[in-house]
Amino acid sequence: MNELAMIDKTPSLNKNSLIEFLRFIMAWSVLIFHGFMPFTAKFLDMGISCVSVDFFLLLGGFLFASTYQKIESLPFKRGFIALLVRRIKRLGLPFLIALIFALYNTISMNHIGWLFGYLWFIPVEIIGQLVIYSLIKVLKNKKVLISVLICFAILGYTYFYLMPPEYDLYPQGGYAIYFDNLWPILGYPLRGLGGVFIGYLLTLMPKIKKTKLKTTLAIISFIAVLGVSFSTFFPYKEQILLVLFASSIYFLFQINFSFPLFNFLGAISFGLYIFQTIGSTLRSQQNVSPDVVLMVIILVSILSQPQAFSDLLRLKKKKGAPSAP
Repeated sequence: MNELAMIDKTPSLNKNSLIEFLRFIMAWSVLIFHGFMPFTAKFLDMGISCVSVDFFLLLGGFLFASTYQKIESLPFKRGFIALLVRRIKRLGLPFLIALIFALYNTISMNHIGWLFGYLWFIPVEIIGQLVIYSLIKVLKNKKVLISVLICFAILGYTYFYLMPPEYDLYPQGGYAIYFDNLWPILGYPLRGLGGVFIGYLLTLMPKIKKTKLKTTLAIISFIAVLGVSFSTFFPYKEQILLVLFASSIYFLFQINFSFPLFNFLGAISFGLYIFQTIGSTLRSQQNVSPDVVLMVIILVSILSQPQAFSDLLRLKKKKGAPSAP
């Protein structure tokens, strides 16, 4: 049996509502970064690299360990295909709709940012997971695997931050980045793969056994992410947030916390991100106001998660129901 398969016995992860809330905050900050706010928004504007996307990349790498458990016994080729199929199935119809708008926007020149436009991080995340799977199967030594992943992550992020971008500021906050040089064309995927690798490496770290200590650290990391994220000025904000993202994911998944509203916000966060492709199409129409564009993105995001919306309404009805005599 593969040596790493014996090491990576990460238990199935339960949904943590604090992680779900952070997903929502990061998705909302991406909307600000891409200029979809109809009003001036400087808070949650995390800088020119929109470092909030890294939260999703790190999370994707971290959750891969749980997925790997289900396919680790398969031969390499079957496991590789099974992983790819699983990831595509999870994206589902909402992603297909968003992808159609992304392709239309690229062809019509409404938004130029690779073939996928705003959806760039999704294929990068999938590729990153496939690379990790392949390395686990090929490299039998845990130390070699860790060294390879760390080196590539460092190189990816170093390249990303050393190459200066070309951009324009949106008046309401955020940036319009031009994909006309090697910085965005290579920088984004290299940084993305690095984020996925770091997320997976977090699963190889030993878990904290003391309940009070891990709970305290989880709460501190959660508050720290929100504090720095909402700060309009913070020295080295992007780099600090990368560390805080990693620590929050590592600590929060070690505790149990459930809050229905946060779960609902986390559920629609994926839609808030991917349906920017619809927003980009609407924004190109001069007769559509920014308020309408934002409301459409929010509405479609909620409609794409009917079960989460139904669960939230059902919970409210239970709370509002009169007690039995």
